[in-house]
Amino acid sequence: MTSISRRAAMAGAILSLLSAWTPTSINPKDYGVTFSGADDTAGWQNAVNAAVAQGLPLQAPCGTSTIYGEITVSGPLTFAGSGLGCTYIMLAASNQNAVLVNTTAAVTFRDFTLECLGSGDWGIYVDTPTGWNQGSTFTHIQIAHCYVGIDFATAASWVIDGSIIYCDGAGMLGIDVRNIPAPDSGDSTIVNSTLSSPGCPYGILQRQSGGLRIENNKIIGWQYGYRMDLWSSTSDLFIIGNSFENSTYAALAFSRQSGTFSNIAITGNELSSSGYCIQGASGAGWLSSMGITGNRLICPSGLALGTIGNVVSSGNF
Repeated sequence: MTSISRRAAMAGAILSLLSAWTPTSINPKDYGVTFSGADDTAGWQNAVNAAVAQGLPLQAPCGTSTIYGEITVSGPLTFAGSGLGCTYIMLAASNQNAVLVNTTAAVTFRDFTLECLGSGDWGIYVDTPTGWNQGSTFTHIQIAHCYVGIDFATAASWVIDGSIIYCDGAGMLGIDVRNIPAPDSGDSTIVNSTLSSPGCPYGILQRQSGGLRIENNKIIGWQYGYRMDLWSSTSDLFIIGNSFENSTYAALAFSRQSGTFSNIAITGNELSSSGYCIQGASGAGWLSSMGITGNRLICPSGLALGTIGNVVSSGNF
């Protein structure tokens, strides 16, 4: 072998060793997460900080981890577990956020279960000090027993896909849709997910934010499957192909504090409620341009649309 060949071979061997030593993801166990029942809050925070600083995904193994405080995500991050039935994070303190996202950068959460202790706990709270978070995704996660499952206080253009949110009797709502700094910015999506409750108030509560698409979900057992309680003017709501089952008061309901809303399509859903299928709102002129087509209506009170301008209702049965 020539000296050039030997040097090339040696360089290749060194590069191979360096590659083997270079991590491709952050394992939280390397940063103090024990999965033992001890308080893992600091370990998770160390792992998140390292993943953000190094630009690497956080990849958690199977196990059950207990936290007593908030995990803060302050930069772009992929936070991944090893599956809904495999990686569990248990919040063991009251009146806490389990996870706070305070970055404007997109984050990804996937493949884990997050459980709260109960009253006063938020599962994932998105609240940036300035601006708003944009483009985050929540895929194949399960959130249970929280007062609020996911709160988009300052967020736009987010996607929830293939996820499960369960609210027990002490809870308030599954998904809180708003964007306080920019109430008409960015279209968001809830798709292929299950929101269930034995009677918590709101499966999805929309107070503001830009366009929202709710498609192919099962939303079962809430007082209101979806409720708009508008804070400021915005538009575009598409509720398509969902099953709203066993709502107490209304499958869908519309009310407001202030502002106007227009352009609503409610198509191909099953709407089941002990009260109203769709409950409209008082106050003429603020809600307009609603199409209600091809829905299965299983409600003693049917449609009570109130004063909505430009309503088309057809093919419902």
